[in-house]
Amino acid sequence: MRTDPDRILTPELRFQPFEDTWSVYRLGDVVDHFKSGSGITSDKIQTEGPFPVYGGNGLRGFTDAFTHDDDLFLIGRQGALCGNINRTTGKAFISEHAIAVKGSNLSDTEWLAQRLDYFGLNRLSESSAQPGLSVKKLARLKLAFPSLPEQQKIADFLSSVDKRISQLTEKKALLEEYKKGVMQKLFSQEIRFKDDNGEDFPEWERVNLGNACSFIKDGTHGTHPNDDESHYLLLSAKNIQNGKIEHDDSDRRISKSEYDSIYKNYGLTEGDLLLTVVGTIGRVAIFKGDEKIAFQRSVAFLRFEDDLPEFMSHQFLASEFQKELSRRKVTSAQPGIYLGDIAKIEVHRPCIREQSIIADFLSSINQQMELIAAQVKETHSFKQGLLQQMFV
Repeated sequence: MRTDPDRILTPELRFQPFEDTWSVYRLGDVVDHFKSGSGITSDKIQTEGPFPVYGGNGLRGFTDAFTHDDDLFLIGRQGALCGNINRTTGKAFISEHAIAVKGSNLSDTEWLAQRLDYFGLNRLSESSAQPGLSVKKLARLKLAFPSLPEQQKIADFLSSVDKRISQLTEKKALLEEYKKGVMQKLFSQEIRFKDDNGEDFPEWERVNLGNACSFIKDGTHGTHPNDDESHYLLLSAKNIQNGKIEHDDSDRRISKSEYDSIYKNYGLTEGDLLLTVVGTIGRVAIFKGDEKIAFQRSVAFLRFEDDLPEFMSHQFLASEFQKELSRRKVTSAQPGIYLGDIAKIEVHRPCIREQSIIADFLSSINQQMELIAAQVKETHSFKQGLLQQMFV
């Protein structure tokens, strides 16, 4: 084992009562196990079985044999995700595409996993037909190590933060599944709301979008030169994300004259429903009235005079409508759907009051999911800030 006398460091953030300086060692000198797994053919990997199989990108399936029986972390060593970190406990089969690592009396396994994950081992990948990491090269990697008790203290704390992230992520996933099930029951009318007097609402109508909409158009089919100094944006389907129009400084900008040429015969108004119709089909958002946004032909615009766009946006995301989009799409260079085919799709049409109740109910679930997503993001940022101060 060799320490680097020219590099003795201490982090910015410490747990008490630790005050010792950190010393630099080669990774291979401070671990008890640092070795690639064993070969396994795909026919030996099943969807169920007694022992999990881990490859370079994590869990691959299950098999009848195991290669390791320990608390380890794994480094993916091949492919686009080489350098990623996974963990395994107990009996598992670890393939040759992953490096199994266990700490020693000088290194805590979980601390090493956290440290290497923060380091970002993929930047050490060697360029070839397929990115990969050399076991020998990784073993020579130099890192600053605190004492084992301090490592364990750091690892316990970071693990508690990871647990919080995992709990929030699971909570969001459960809400997504709940919403999916509720939407299925709502739009099949298995679940119905009552009016303010406890009475049933009128039966739902069913009408095609061509009759429900006063306006079905798509974005520009033309070519428009960029104008990086302009405040007018030319967006596409990729900007419709998570029910919102998302854009940043990297998006295309066009001149006011080009913008005016796109909307010379019509213009978007607040409440118009946006639907992606080329590439990834079926994402939706409601236009909020930003007068400086134009779209390419990959986004369609639907205007409802007698229905709530909030209700229709939820219905567009329901499985029945999404299946209709998929059934009618045309596949060429990239998937797409014609406006005429969109106009033929039938939608449910409750009375406005019931539309409002359904929209508010589903929107409240969305708000809960957005809140949890924000908490996940905030916790990730909190951890990242800690890592910057706790490691050297």
